[in-house]
Amino acid sequence: MDVSNFIGAAIPVQSDDTQELHYNAVKAIVQAAINVEEFTIPLYMCSLYSLVGTHQITSENPFYRGRWWPGLKTSAFPDQWPYTQADKLPYDQSLFSATNNEIFNKIFKVFIEEMLHLQMAGNLAKALGVQPTFTHPDLVDAETYAWKCYNGSVIPYVVDLKDTINTSEIEVKLDDLNAEQIKLFLAIEAPEEAARENIKPSERYKYFPDVPFKGWQPGQALPMFGSIGHMYSCLWKYLKLPYKDGILLDYIIQQKPNQEPQQNLFQYTDSNNQTEMEYPGFSATIDTEARNQLLMEIAKIINAITDQGEGSEVAASFMEDALPEGMEMAVQPEFQASLHVLQKSYPSYDDEGNQLNYSNDATARARVENTNLDHEELFQEIEKLMQNPDFITWKTWHAHGHSWSTELLVAKDYVNNQFQDQLPRPEEVADAMCILKADEEKAYPRMYKAATGAIWGIVSVLNDYWTFDANGPNKAKATFPYPSMSGSGDRMSICWAIFGKLPDITKGLEPDEKRNPHVLNHACQALNYTGNSAEDPNDCAQVGIYHTCRGSNQCRAEGGCGFVQNISSGGNCRASGNPTPTGPQYFSAPSNNNCGSLGGCAVPISASQLFPKPKGEMNVYDFGRKPGTCGFPPIIDGQLIGTTTYNLGENVYDKAWSVYTEVLQHRKQPVPEKPANSVYRLAFPPST
Repeated sequence: MDVSNFIGAAIPVQSDDTQELHYNAVKAIVQAAINVEEFTIPLYMCSLYSLVGTHQITSENPFYRGRWWPGLKTSAFPDQWPYTQADKLPYDQSLFSATNNEIFNKIFKVFIEEMLHLQMAGNLAKALGVQPTFTHPDLVDAETYAWKCYNGSVIPYVVDLKDTINTSEIEVKLDDLNAEQIKLFLAIEAPEEAARENIKPSERYKYFPDVPFKGWQPGQALPMFGSIGHMYSCLWKYLKLPYKDGILLDYIIQQKPNQEPQQNLFQYTDSNNQTEMEYPGFSATIDTEARNQLLMEIAKIINAITDQGEGSEVAASFMEDALPEGMEMAVQPEFQASLHVLQKSYPSYDDEGNQLNYSNDATARARVENTNLDHEELFQEIEKLMQNPDFITWKTWHAHGHSWSTELLVAKDYVNNQFQDQLPRPEEVADAMCILKADEEKAYPRMYKAATGAIWGIVSVLNDYWTFDANGPNKAKATFPYPSMSGSGDRMSICWAIFGKLPDITKGLEPDEKRNPHVLNHACQALNYTGNSAEDPNDCAQVGIYHTCRGSNQCRAEGGCGFVQNISSGGNCRASGNPTPTGPQYFSAPSNNNCGSLGGCAVPISASQLFPKPKGEMNVYDFGRKPGTCGFPPIIDGQLIGTTTYNLGENVYDKAWSVYTEVLQHRKQPVPEKPANSVYRLAFPPST
C-alpha cells in the first residue's frame, strides 16, 4: 500500500526528537476526547429525565400489572398510550404528552450514542497506549463526587461561550429542558463551520489550533479546539505527522502499547453464544497493530463519532485523505443502529408479562425519522417540538401547584394483579412522594446525593472496565455496570418527579456521607450487621451507600436489588442463572452477599422490589473480623451459617429481613421489630 495516501502534504517532515513530545499530545487529546464525551452524558440525562410523564415497569413477569411509575421511558408509539383498553390506563391521565414522548425518544437516542462514543474513545485510547480515566479531575472531584464541569460558561476543551456571538449568555449547567438548555446542546454539537462562525472575530485566535500545537508542552492545558470535530481532526493530524521513516503512529506502535481490553457494550449474544452487533456497519473496537490497518481502524472510529455527532460533512472535512486510492468514504447509513438487532437486545413486554412484537428502545433509536439525523439535527427538531402546548417539564408541573395522587399511579386493572400482597399499596407510594416533597429541606439533598453517589459508582467502575487483567472478564478488571446505568437514571428521574428540582450532582457529598471503608456498611433500614450505626436504625443507609454498585466489588453485605445471582458467577445482575438438573446452585441473598460484586444494585431496596427468578436456594452468611487480623480497613469474613429459599415474586426486603434475623438468631442476639417501609424505599421504583 502506498503510504503517501496517508500523509498530508501540508505538514512538513518532523524532527525525530519531537516524537515523544507529539505522542504526549496524542495522549492528552485522547483523554480530552473521553472527557468531552463523558461530559455530555449526565448533562443530557438531567434534561432527559426532567420531562413529565409516567411509564410502566414491565418484564416477562407480571409483577406490576396495573401500576404506573413517575417519569418517562422510550415509546414505540409516542403519540398514543401503549394500550387501547381504558382499564389499563391510569385513572388520571393528565400526565400524558405526545410531545414529551417524542422528545424523550430523540434525546434518548443521543444519550445512547454518546455512550457509544465514550466506549469508542476508551477503545481508541487503549489502542494508542493510553490508560483512560473516567474520573478525571477536570470533570469530577474524587473526594466529594461533585461534578465540577457544569459551572460557568466553558464547554470543556471546546469553547468558552462568552467568546461566542449567539450563545454568550448561555450557562454550562444542569437544568430541565428549556430554551437556554437546548441552545447549550446545539452549541456542543455544532459542526466546525457553524462553531467557527459563532465565535467573535476578536476571540478566534484562541481556537481551532494547527497541528503540531505551537509551544505546547506536556502538563500544560491543551488549546481550546472550537468544536468537537476539530478536536478529533487534531488527533488525526497528529497521528499522521510525517517523519523521515514514516508517521507518528509508527513510533507509537514501536512502543508496543497494551491495547487490551477492547470493549463493546453494543452487541447481542444469543443462547448459542452467537453475537450480532447493534451497529453492524462499523467496528467499535480496534484489534490490529499493523500500521496501515490500525490507521484505517482509527479513521473509522473517528468517522463514526463525528458522523453521528456533528454530521457527515464534518467527518468528510478531515477524513478525505484517510482512505487509500480507490476506497470510498463510509456513508452515513454505515453508522446507523440495526433495528433488527436492537429488537433482540431490548425486548418489550406488556404489564401482564407478554412479549410485544416491537421494542420501545429499538424503535426510539432506529426509527427512520430519528436514525438519519445527527445530534445537531435531533436537537434542532427538539427545539421545534418544545413550542407545542403539551410540552412540559417537572419544574413547570410543580410550579403550577400539582402534586402526586394515587390516581396518577394506578389503573383499574390493578385489581387483577396477583402480586398485590407482596407490594405496597399505590396510595402508600403516592403518600410517600408527597411526604418527601413536604420535607424538602431534608429529603431533597438526600435524593440528589443518591444520584451523585450512583453516577460516581458507574464512572469509578469504568476505570476498571478498561484496565487490563489477564484473568478478568474480557481481560478487564470489571464488567460494565449495566443495571447501575439504569439505576442512575431512575434516581435522576424520581428526584425531578418528586421535587421539580434537578438532581444536583454538582454539590457532592460531605465527608460523613461517603462510604466508610473502615466499617461493614449495610443496604438499608435496620439491616445493620455491626450494630454500631449512629443513625436511626429504622432509617435508610447513609446516602453514600445509595449506590448502584454492581461490578465495583465494594458492596459486601449491601447488595439488595433482587437480581438473583449465582454465588459462583460474576457480578453481572443480568447473568443470574436458575437451578439446573445438573446439580444444586446457590444464590446470593439480599443485603447478605459475601462477594462484593454480587447482588449489588439499587440500595436502598425498593419496597416494590420482587424476585424475578423462580424458586432457588440462597446462602446465608454472618460477618465479622477474620480471626487473627487487626488494623484498618477490617477484613470482613463471611461465615456460611445456612441456606434459605427464595420464591418468584417474593418481596426482596422481606427476604433481606428474614436473612438478617437468621444471622441475629445465630449470634443469639435479640431480634428487633421489623420496621415499616420508609418513605424513601416506597418512593424509589423497583429495578428490572
